[in-house]
Amino acid sequence: MLPPVGKPALFGLATGLLLAPGARAQSGSETQVAAQFFEAGAAAAKKGEFRVCAEAFTEAHKRAPHGATLYNAAMCWEGAKDRARAANGYAESLKLGGLSEAQSKQAKKKLVDLQAALGKLEITEPKGTRASVGPIAQTRIPFETFVEPGDHEIKLEGPEGEIVERGVSVAAGQLKVVKLELDEDEPAGAPQKPTPTEPADDSAGNLQRTFGFVLVGASAAAAGVGLGFYVSALGAKQKFDDSDHKDAGAREDAIDRYSVARAFWIGAGVGAAAGVTLILLAPKKQAPANAGSLRLGVHPSGASATWVF
Repeated sequence: MLPPVGKPALFGLATGLLLAPGARAQSGSETQVAAQFFEAGAAAAKKGEFRVCAEAFTEAHKRAPHGATLYNAAMCWEGAKDRARAANGYAESLKLGGLSEAQSKQAKKKLVDLQAALGKLEITEPKGTRASVGPIAQTRIPFETFVEPGDHEIKLEGPEGEIVERGVSVAAGQLKVVKLELDEDEPAGAPQKPTPTEPADDSAGNLQRTFGFVLVGASAAAAGVGLGFYVSALGAKQKFDDSDHKDAGAREDAIDRYSVARAFWIGAGVGAAAGVTLILLAPKKQAPANAGSLRLGVHPSGASATWVF
Protein backbone atom coordinates (compact mmCIF):
# COMPACT_ATOMS: atom_id res chain seq x y z
CA MET A 1 0.00 0.00 0.00
CA LEU A 2 1.24 3.47 -0.83
CA PRO A 3 0.60 6.38 1.55
CA PRO A 4 -2.30 8.78 0.95
CA VAL A 5 -1.90 11.91 -1.11
CA GLY A 6 0.73 14.22 0.29
CA LYS A 7 1.65 17.77 -0.73
CA PRO A 8 5.39 18.10 -1.43
CA ALA A 9 4.73 20.69 -4.14
CA LEU A 10 1.01 20.79 -4.87
CA PHE A 11 -0.34 17.26 -4.51
CA GLY A 12 1.57 14.00 -4.74
CA LEU A 13 0.35 10.86 -6.52
CA ALA A 14 -1.41 8.08 -4.62
CA THR A 15 -2.30 4.72 -6.14
CA GLY A 16 -3.48 2.84 -3.07
CA LEU A 17 -5.81 3.22 -0.10
CA LEU A 18 -4.70 3.15 3.51
CA LEU A 19 -7.39 1.52 5.67
CA ALA A 20 -7.82 1.88 9.40
CA PRO A 21 -8.07 -1.34 11.43
CA GLY A 22 -11.80 -0.86 11.97
CA ALA A 23 -12.36 -0.42 8.28
CA ARG A 24 -10.95 -3.84 7.43
CA ALA A 25 -13.96 -5.50 9.02
CA GLN A 26 -16.26 -3.92 6.44
CA SER A 27 -17.57 -5.83 3.45
CA GLY A 28 -15.26 -6.29 0.52
CA SER A 29 -17.62 -4.36 -1.75
CA GLU A 30 -17.50 -1.27 0.53
CA THR A 31 -13.72 -1.44 0.60
CA GLN A 32 -13.59 -1.71 -3.17
CA VAL A 33 -15.91 1.29 -3.59
CA ALA A 34 -13.78 3.27 -1.11
CA ALA A 35 -10.65 2.38 -3.09
CA GLN A 36 -12.31 3.56 -6.30
CA PHE A 37 -13.25 6.89 -4.73
CA PHE A 38 -9.72 7.24 -3.36
CA GLU A 39 -8.20 6.65 -6.79
CA ALA A 40 -10.66 9.11 -8.33
CA GLY A 41 -9.62 11.69 -5.73
CA ALA A 42 -5.94 11.14 -6.47
CA ALA A 43 -6.57 11.54 -10.21
CA ALA A 44 -8.56 14.75 -9.68
CA ALA A 45 -5.78 16.08 -7.44
CA LYS A 46 -3.24 15.60 -10.22
CA LYS A 47 -5.48 17.65 -12.55
CA GLY A 48 -5.99 20.41 -10.00
CA GLU A 49 -9.73 19.65 -9.76
CA PHE A 50 -9.75 20.35 -6.05
CA ARG A 51 -13.47 20.24 -5.34
CA VAL A 52 -13.84 16.96 -7.20
CA CYS A 53 -10.92 15.41 -5.35
CA ALA A 54 -12.26 16.69 -2.00
CA GLU A 55 -15.65 15.08 -2.63
CA ALA A 56 -13.99 11.83 -3.76
CA PHE A 57 -11.75 11.56 -0.69
CA THR A 58 -14.73 12.40 1.55
CA GLU A 59 -16.74 9.55 0.00
CA ALA A 60 -13.78 7.21 0.41
CA HIS A 61 -13.55 8.17 4.09
CA LYS A 62 -17.27 7.47 4.65
CA ARG A 63 -16.82 3.89 3.42
CA ALA A 64 -13.39 3.26 4.96
CA PRO A 65 -12.81 5.85 7.74
CA HIS A 66 -9.20 6.89 8.18
CA GLY A 67 -7.57 10.10 9.35
CA ALA A 68 -5.13 10.19 6.42
CA THR A 69 -7.96 10.01 3.88
CA LEU A 70 -9.74 12.87 5.62
CA TYR A 71 -6.47 14.80 5.69
CA ASN A 72 -6.29 14.45 1.90
CA ALA A 73 -9.86 15.73 1.61
CA ALA A 74 -8.98 18.72 3.80
CA MET A 75 -6.06 19.65 1.54
CA CYS A 76 -8.36 19.45 -1.48
CA TRP A 77 -10.97 21.63 0.22
CA GLU A 78 -8.26 24.16 0.97
CA GLY A 79 -7.19 24.06 -2.69
CA ALA A 80 -10.85 24.73 -3.63
CA LYS A 81 -10.85 27.82 -1.35
CA ASP A 82 -13.43 26.26 0.98
CA ARG A 83 -11.77 27.19 4.25
CA ALA A 84 -14.53 25.98 6.56
CA ARG A 85 -14.57 22.44 5.15
CA ALA A 86 -10.78 22.37 5.12
CA ALA A 87 -10.62 23.33 8.82
CA ASN A 88 -13.25 20.73 9.69
CA GLY A 89 -11.27 18.10 7.78
CA TYR A 90 -7.96 18.90 9.47
CA ALA A 91 -9.58 18.92 12.92
CA GLU A 92 -11.36 15.60 12.36
CA SER A 93 -8.27 13.93 10.88
CA LEU A 94 -6.27 14.86 13.98
CA LYS A 95 -8.99 13.35 16.19
CA LEU A 96 -9.09 10.11 14.20
CA GLY A 97 -5.33 9.73 14.05
CA GLY A 98 -3.45 7.54 11.60
CA LEU A 99 -1.49 10.49 10.21
CA SER A 100 2.22 10.43 9.65
CA GLU A 101 4.32 12.73 11.80
CA ALA A 102 4.70 15.16 8.91
CA GLN A 103 0.98 15.09 8.14
CA SER A 104 0.07 15.64 11.77
CA LYS A 105 2.42 18.59 12.06
CA GLN A 106 1.10 20.09 8.82
CA ALA A 107 -2.56 19.60 9.83
CA LYS A 108 -2.00 21.34 13.18
CA LYS A 109 -0.27 24.29 11.54
CA LYS A 110 -2.98 24.72 8.91
CA LEU A 111 -5.72 24.39 11.53
CA VAL A 112 -4.18 27.17 13.65
CA ASP A 113 -4.03 29.48 10.62
CA LEU A 114 -7.62 28.72 9.58
CA GLN A 115 -9.00 29.10 13.12
CA ALA A 116 -7.83 32.71 13.23
CA ALA A 117 -9.74 33.53 10.05
CA LEU A 118 -12.93 31.52 10.70
CA GLY A 119 -15.68 31.44 13.28
CA LYS A 120 -16.71 28.27 15.07
CA LEU A 121 -20.22 27.22 16.06
CA GLU A 122 -20.93 24.63 18.73
CA ILE A 123 -24.57 23.56 18.43
CA THR A 124 -25.61 21.91 21.71
CA GLU A 125 -29.44 22.03 21.78
CA PRO A 126 -31.89 20.50 21.06
CA LYS A 127 -30.03 17.21 21.38
CA GLY A 128 -30.95 14.48 18.90
CA THR A 129 -32.35 16.94 16.39
CA ARG A 130 -30.68 17.17 13.00
CA ALA A 131 -29.46 20.53 11.77
CA SER A 132 -27.64 22.11 8.83
CA VAL A 133 -25.37 25.14 8.97
CA GLY A 134 -22.41 26.27 6.90
CA PRO A 135 -20.61 23.20 5.53
CA ILE A 136 -22.54 20.80 7.79
CA ALA A 137 -25.71 19.17 6.41
CA GLN A 138 -28.33 17.15 8.30
CA THR A 139 -26.07 16.34 11.26
CA ARG A 140 -27.38 15.20 14.61
CA ILE A 141 -26.96 17.69 17.47
CA PRO A 142 -24.64 18.18 19.35
CA PHE A 143 -21.90 19.00 16.86
CA GLU A 144 -19.41 21.75 16.08
CA THR A 145 -18.26 23.24 12.82
CA PHE A 146 -16.09 25.99 11.42
CA VAL A 147 -17.89 28.64 9.35
CA GLU A 148 -16.97 31.80 7.54
CA PRO A 149 -17.38 34.95 9.69
CA GLY A 150 -20.77 36.65 9.40
CA ASP A 151 -24.44 35.73 9.55
CA HIS A 152 -25.64 32.15 9.07
CA GLU A 153 -28.97 30.33 9.00
CA ILE A 154 -29.26 27.18 11.09
CA LYS A 155 -31.92 24.86 9.67
CA LEU A 156 -33.42 22.55 12.29
CA GLU A 157 -35.41 19.49 11.30
CA GLY A 158 -38.50 19.17 13.50
CA PRO A 159 -40.05 15.91 14.77
CA GLU A 160 -42.49 15.84 11.85
CA GLY A 161 -39.93 16.73 9.22
CA GLU A 162 -40.63 20.45 9.26
CA ILE A 163 -37.69 22.80 8.76
CA VAL A 164 -37.26 25.65 11.24
CA GLU A 165 -34.68 28.35 10.55
CA ARG A 166 -32.73 30.21 13.21
CA GLY A 167 -30.20 33.00 12.63
CA VAL A 168 -26.76 33.22 14.21
CA SER A 169 -23.78 35.52 13.75
CA VAL A 170 -20.14 34.73 14.50
CA ALA A 171 -16.90 36.70 14.15
CA ALA A 172 -13.47 35.57 12.99
CA GLY A 173 -11.66 33.66 15.74
CA GLN A 174 -14.85 33.42 17.82
CA LEU A 175 -16.31 30.27 19.32
CA LYS A 176 -20.07 30.59 19.79
CA VAL A 177 -22.10 28.01 21.72
CA VAL A 178 -25.64 27.89 20.35
CA LYS A 179 -28.67 26.48 22.17
CA LEU A 180 -31.86 26.50 20.15
CA GLU A 181 -35.53 25.64 20.65
CA LEU A 182 -37.85 24.32 17.96
CA ASP A 183 -40.86 26.23 19.31
CA GLU A 184 -39.01 29.53 19.56
CA ASP A 185 -41.06 31.87 17.35
CA GLU A 186 -38.90 34.94 17.78
CA PRO A 187 -35.30 35.45 18.99
CA ALA A 188 -35.06 36.58 22.61
CA GLY A 189 -35.33 40.35 22.90
CA ALA A 190 -36.79 40.83 19.43
CA PRO A 191 -39.40 43.61 19.21
CA GLN A 192 -42.95 42.36 19.08
CA LYS A 193 -44.85 43.02 15.91
CA PRO A 194 -48.11 44.96 16.36
CA THR A 195 -51.23 42.86 16.04
CA PRO A 196 -53.50 44.17 13.29
CA THR A 197 -57.02 45.03 14.46
CA GLU A 198 -60.26 45.18 12.53
CA PRO A 199 -61.55 48.71 11.87
CA ALA A 200 -64.27 49.71 14.33
CA ASP A 201 -67.86 50.06 13.18
CA ASP A 202 -68.39 53.77 12.37
CA SER A 203 -72.21 53.74 12.12
CA ALA A 204 -72.73 55.26 15.60
CA GLY A 205 -70.16 57.93 14.84
CA ASN A 206 -71.86 58.76 11.56
CA LEU A 207 -75.23 59.17 13.30
CA GLN A 208 -73.72 61.42 15.98
CA ARG A 209 -71.93 63.56 13.41
CA THR A 210 -75.11 63.85 11.33
CA PHE A 211 -77.08 65.06 14.35
CA GLY A 212 -74.28 67.50 15.14
CA PHE A 213 -74.36 68.96 11.63
CA VAL A 214 -78.17 69.25 11.84
CA LEU A 215 -77.81 71.24 15.07
CA VAL A 216 -75.20 73.48 13.50
CA GLY A 217 -77.45 74.05 10.47
CA ALA A 218 -80.48 74.77 12.65
CA SER A 219 -78.40 77.15 14.75
CA ALA A 220 -77.32 79.01 11.63
CA ALA A 221 -80.98 79.29 10.58
CA ALA A 222 -81.96 80.47 14.07
CA ALA A 223 -79.22 83.07 13.95
CA GLY A 224 -80.64 84.26 10.62
CA VAL A 225 -84.17 84.50 12.05
CA GLY A 226 -82.78 86.36 15.04
CA LEU A 227 -81.10 88.77 12.66
CA GLY A 228 -84.46 89.39 10.98
CA PHE A 229 -86.14 90.21 14.31
CA TYR A 230 -83.17 92.44 15.21
CA VAL A 231 -83.58 94.43 11.97
CA SER A 232 -87.34 94.79 12.58
CA ALA A 233 -86.59 95.86 16.15
CA LEU A 234 -84.36 98.59 14.78
CA GLY A 235 -87.23 99.69 12.51
CA ALA A 236 -89.64 99.86 15.46
CA LYS A 237 -87.07 101.81 17.47
CA GLN A 238 -86.66 104.27 14.59
CA LYS A 239 -90.46 104.73 14.53
CA PHE A 240 -90.41 105.41 18.27
CA ASP A 241 -87.63 107.95 17.79
CA ASP A 242 -89.48 109.65 14.95
CA SER A 243 -92.52 110.15 17.27
CA ASP A 244 -90.33 112.06 19.69
CA HIS A 245 -90.59 109.07 22.01
CA LYS A 246 -94.33 109.47 22.22
CA ASP A 247 -95.37 106.26 20.38
CA ALA A 248 -95.47 103.79 23.29
CA GLY A 249 -96.60 100.99 20.98
CA ALA A 250 -93.53 101.39 18.75
CA ARG A 251 -91.32 101.30 21.84
CA GLU A 252 -92.91 98.08 23.15
CA ASP A 253 -92.72 96.56 19.66
CA ALA A 254 -89.01 97.36 19.41
CA ILE A 255 -88.32 95.84 22.84
CA ASP A 256 -90.29 92.68 22.05
CA ARG A 257 -88.61 92.20 18.67
CA TYR A 258 -85.15 92.71 20.16
CA SER A 259 -85.96 90.17 22.93
CA VAL A 260 -87.05 87.62 20.31
CA ALA A 261 -83.87 88.27 18.30
CA ARG A 262 -81.75 87.86 21.41
CA ALA A 263 -83.51 84.59 22.27
CA PHE A 264 -82.87 83.25 18.75
CA TRP A 265 -79.19 84.22 19.00
CA ILE A 266 -78.77 82.55 22.37
CA GLY A 267 -80.47 79.42 21.09
CA ALA A 268 -78.31 79.50 17.96
CA GLY A 269 -75.15 79.79 20.06
CA VAL A 270 -76.11 76.92 22.37
CA GLY A 271 -77.22 74.75 19.45
CA ALA A 272 -74.04 75.46 17.47
CA ALA A 273 -71.85 74.67 20.48
CA ALA A 274 -73.70 71.40 21.06
CA GLY A 275 -73.51 70.47 17.37
CA VAL A 276 -69.79 71.16 17.18
CA THR A 277 -69.22 69.12 20.35
CA LEU A 278 -71.14 66.17 18.89
CA ILE A 279 -69.11 66.36 15.68
CA LEU A 280 -65.75 66.56 17.41
CA LEU A 281 -66.47 63.81 19.95
CA ALA A 282 -68.08 61.37 17.51
CA PRO A 283 -66.14 58.08 17.14
CA LYS A 284 -64.34 58.06 13.84
CA LYS A 285 -61.84 56.09 11.83
CA GLN A 286 -58.26 57.26 11.48
CA ALA A 287 -58.22 60.23 9.17
CA PRO A 288 -55.63 60.43 6.39
CA ALA A 289 -52.46 62.29 7.32
CA ASN A 290 -53.23 65.06 4.80
CA ALA A 291 -56.90 65.54 5.82
CA GLY A 292 -58.09 69.08 6.53
CA SER A 293 -60.26 70.37 9.36
CA LEU A 294 -63.58 72.22 9.59
CA ARG A 295 -63.81 75.35 11.72
CA LEU A 296 -67.32 76.45 12.73
CA GLY A 297 -68.24 79.81 14.21
CA VAL A 298 -71.44 81.50 15.42
CA HIS A 299 -71.80 85.29 15.77
CA PRO A 300 -74.66 87.81 15.95
CA SER A 301 -74.84 88.11 12.19
CA GLY A 302 -75.03 84.35 11.56
CA ALA A 303 -72.92 81.16 11.45
CA SER A 304 -69.83 80.39 9.39
CA ALA A 305 -67.89 77.28 8.37
CA THR A 306 -64.26 77.34 7.15
CA TRP A 307 -62.30 74.36 5.75
CA VAL A 308 -58.63 74.56 6.77
CA PHE A 309 -56.09 72.49 4.82
